[in-house]
Amino acid sequence: MKKQEYLASLFEENKQCSCDYLARFFFLEEKFNELENFCNDLQDCFFILDKISSENKKLYEQKNYERRGFYNKLNRELNLLIKKGKLNLFYYNDENNYEKQSIDYKQGKKLKDKIIIASCSECIQQIRVLQ
Repeated sequence: MKKQEYLASLFEENKQCSCDYLARFFFLEEKFNELENFCNDLQDCFFILDKISSENKKLYEQKNYERRGFYNKLNRELNLLIKKGKLNLFYYNDENNYEKQSIDYKQGKKLKDKIIIASCSECIQQIRVLQ
């Protein structure tokens, strides 16, 4: 199976769990996704209209800045949960038929352009692909 196909199948397995300590992470993720969709929709409108009023440009810049802030908060929260052991990391070795291997935070930081997932340490639900 090709790497992109395998990644697509992993993305389909992402779900939210109901474990209390992940509530903040899921809130930040939801807010980030809302802002990203808003920014993308606004940008699409700009392309259709072919001109941007200064008011709309200011709104877009404000929401885009807010989106980047939530993205940073989301990543900080993710790193904190991994370091505290609330999320487990798994590496899928694409050179060995996507064999799943448990890894720690330091190993995960070293693996670039590899398939890594984060799962809740309590209920084992996969919540994120960290490619």
